[in-house]
Amino acid sequence: MKNWKMRSAIMVIVLVTTLIGIGALFLMASSRNQKALSESTSDNMATYLTAQANTIENFVTEKENNLKLFGKSYDVRRVLLNEKDAQAQEQAQKYTMEYYNSLDNWEGLYIGNWDTTVLTYQNPEMIGKTLRDGERLEELRNAMLDAQSGVYDAGIIVSPGTGKLCLSMYAPIYDQNENPIGYVGGGVFSAQLEEVLSNLKISGMENTQFYMVNTQTKMNLINPDEKLLATESEDPILLDVIDRANEHPKTKTGHFTTDGKFVQYVNMAGRSWVLVLVCDAKEAYRASNQIVAQLAACCVAAYLLIGILSFVSITRCTRPLGFVERAIVRLGNLDLTKSRELDRYLGHKNEVGILADKIEKLRQALAEIVGVLNDCSESVNVSSQSIHSNTGELSDYITDNMATTQQLAAGIESTNGIVSDLNEKVEHINNMLETVASLIQDGAEKSQELLDSSSNIEKTSKESYESSLVSIKRNRTHIQEATSKLRGLSEINSLVADIMGVAEETNLLSLNASIEAARAGEAGKGFAVVASEIGNLAKDSSETASRIDGICGNVNENISDVADCFTQLTDYLEQDVAPAFSAFNHISEENKQMATDLKSVIVQMQETLQEFGVFLNNVTRQMSNIQQASEQNERGVGDIVNKTSSATLVSEQMINVANSNKESVEKLMKIIDQFTEEKQV
Repeated sequence: MKNWKMRSAIMVIVLVTTLIGIGALFLMASSRNQKALSESTSDNMATYLTAQANTIENFVTEKENNLKLFGKSYDVRRVLLNEKDAQAQEQAQKYTMEYYNSLDNWEGLYIGNWDTTVLTYQNPEMIGKTLRDGERLEELRNAMLDAQSGVYDAGIIVSPGTGKLCLSMYAPIYDQNENPIGYVGGGVFSAQLEEVLSNLKISGMENTQFYMVNTQTKMNLINPDEKLLATESEDPILLDVIDRANEHPKTKTGHFTTDGKFVQYVNMAGRSWVLVLVCDAKEAYRASNQIVAQLAACCVAAYLLIGILSFVSITRCTRPLGFVERAIVRLGNLDLTKSRELDRYLGHKNEVGILADKIEKLRQALAEIVGVLNDCSESVNVSSQSIHSNTGELSDYITDNMATTQQLAAGIESTNGIVSDLNEKVEHINNMLETVASLIQDGAEKSQELLDSSSNIEKTSKESYESSLVSIKRNRTHIQEATSKLRGLSEINSLVADIMGVAEETNLLSLNASIEAARAGEAGKGFAVVASEIGNLAKDSSETASRIDGICGNVNENISDVADCFTQLTDYLEQDVAPAFSAFNHISEENKQMATDLKSVIVQMQETLQEFGVFLNNVTRQMSNIQQASEQNERGVGDIVNKTSSATLVSEQMINVANSNKESVEKLMKIIDQFTEEKQV
């Protein structure tokens, strides 16, 4: 991810964060919706079952009240106290038949003594029969005595009189001392109860099934399968309900899901009955699943919309960074062309505007530096060419001076020969006067030429020396200005330091956010991912700033090298070339002085020759003087030859210096050529 474009990295972070957020929101919403609908469905079913239980309770209570009202009759207590009284039995039978006929949908109604012997019955054939004995008799007695409502509901049983299923009820009868003397019993056909329950339906859940079981005997009281009525339940679901009801007898309602079935039950604890509703779980949660599907579709649409908006926004916001990147790459490639892409951002106060201003200042500074270096190179090149040209002229002058000096040496040797001949052949002096005069005249002319040449050499060397000093001073000024401008680039290093500081603070913020996300646990996982990506983004920003700082460091090193190079060049010109010019100028002055002296000697020789005829008699005395003058001239010519050789060496050194300057200028021009000329793009 560290090699990705910033735009792609931000887009991936936004999409992943949005996906995590929307996914977490969807899971949370669907979970809460599922839970809310489950609770709502359970509450609705519990309400429905409670209504059913109330219906059953009202139905049974009504029948119990009918039975208790029947047992409160004087005829009932009379016949129980006087079983042998035929009149009492007849009256009780008559009352039983009348009361039975006033009831609706009762299977039977009778009076029995405490031993369950039937005393009256709407079916006379049952009179005198004993219904229970032994343990079953004791169980019935205990159950009647324990019944809190005064009526014991035995549940749905098969009537011994009709063989049909009915709700069997027993109400004990007490004497004045509250001792049981018998009971009244009756049965209500269960079909009437089922008919009442069948009228209640749940909208949208037509496949629901109702059950009612006795939690003590596990007997099926209501069951869709009539064959299972009044039998012990073996259904795992009903057995599970019975166990739950017995474990929590004070819990009125409950629900659970098993084997794809949703089970809701209501505990009728006062009667040891539990009313059960069983339906398909998919049918119960159909509305919830539809809402979850709609929520999922909304989340997908929202994710796509956020992705599109994020792509458009990020593309638009990061577009200026592409311009900045291309501008920095061009500067890194030493391309100083100005980009129109960044013109619109110049002067803005945002990050892109600040970078655009700094890049433009850097480009202008580099362009000015390149211009100054170019001007300096041209100036040094011109100076080198001037030095080379002047050195060539100086070399020519030295060559001419050397030739003249050689001629002068030859003339002096000839003079020495003449002096020797004068010693030997004084008689030939008159004949040789014209020749000597001619030679002296030539010497005078050559001396004048030598004097003129020395003057030119002195003038040229002085002008070259002064020009070199001015050029060196001007170049030093230009180099100092260029170095000052180059050191102004330190603002970029400061800006890079600021960027790295911001990246470090962002990284610290990401670390703190990760710590807080870790403290938040599961709820902070999404935020932890965002914090981690922000940390990665801060790391990428720091690496980018480090690379920019490296580039700036390389530029500063190159600038430092160029400045050192110019400093060395200027020092060389001041310390080596200028003193050499000064020495050469001094030698030229000496040559001029020697040429002047030589001319003076030749003039003296001319004067001597002019006086030669007058002082011919003194020739012998002057011969020694002439010999001495000739020797002095020979030594002077030797000095001139030596100094001319030194001047030749200085000239060669100056040529080497000019060539070295030319090579330095060529190297500098190669560096300048690496920068692209400014043009609009």
